[in-house]
Amino acid sequence: MTDIKIDDNVYENENENDNNNNNEPTRVKKPKESLKRTVVKAIFWRIIAIVSTLILAAWLYNDIQKAVSLAIIDNIIKLILHFVFELSFNKWKWGIILR
Repeated sequence: MTDIKIDDNVYENENENDNNNNNEPTRVKKPKESLKRTVVKAIFWRIIAIVSTLILAAWLYNDIQKAVSLAIIDNIIKLILHFVFELSFNKWKWGIILR
């Protein structure tokens, strides 16, 4: 079985990894989510959440204007909280297994 080492370094040239000695563990780049990806992912999730909140609020209030207001306000707040949560959680080392 080959040992794997997570490497935080980003290689300028992918061929730098090719000179790996068989005695050294295989180096794997540590996956990291870009800020742009985090923002896009959060926005798409909030669109899904807006629609579900809007449907529920319209059913409860039987007033589309109240439902739209609630859905927009609720989801702006949750978008910000989700974005902060994602960024914070990506910094935590808990649950990451390095072998």
